[in-house]
Amino acid sequence: MWRQLRPISLVAVLGFASPAGAVEGMRAFFPALEAERGRLVINGATDIEAMEPLIRDFQETARDVAIDYTDYVTNDLYRDADIACRLKQPFGDLLLSSSVDQLVKLANDGCALTHVSPETRDVPAWANWRDEVFGFTFEPSVMVYHKDFVPPEDVPHTHGELTDLLRFKPD
Repeated sequence: MWRQLRPISLVAVLGFASPAGAVEGMRAFFPALEAERGRLVINGATDIEAMEPLIRDFQETARDVAIDYTDYVTNDLYRDADIACRLKQPFGDLLLSSSVDQLVKLANDGCALTHVSPETRDVPAWANWRDEVFGFTFEPSVMVYHKDFVPPEDVPHTHGELTDLLRFKPD
């Protein structure tokens, strides 16, 4: 049976971009497909629309597990998880974030449980931090822009600036 874990399990979502215009702070509940025997609480920095197919596929293999998913912005997710950890309060069962440095800091601060399974044994070493933080996608990116369409003050120089540009000025 699933339980509220203290500390939490952490998963890095490397390069998993959110669609422009997505609303953070949204919460979705996915009832178990059969009589509920467990509930998995996931706090993630990935839009519900992107997570829904993965959650539904998972529920096909764990039909008695309900999923409670809340969408966060990476910095808010880290802040809330850090506060909950320091106060020794529950903050869900699983964190999903593209901010690997924040997840590793939470793990190093003692906020994560180790998890070893047949699946995690196959995770490459570069995507596994002490069996506490796992990467499960890798998408290299390249920034290319046409200077006639991007004003000099908007030219992104970091991944965060690119994300903000795509989110707040999608045209």
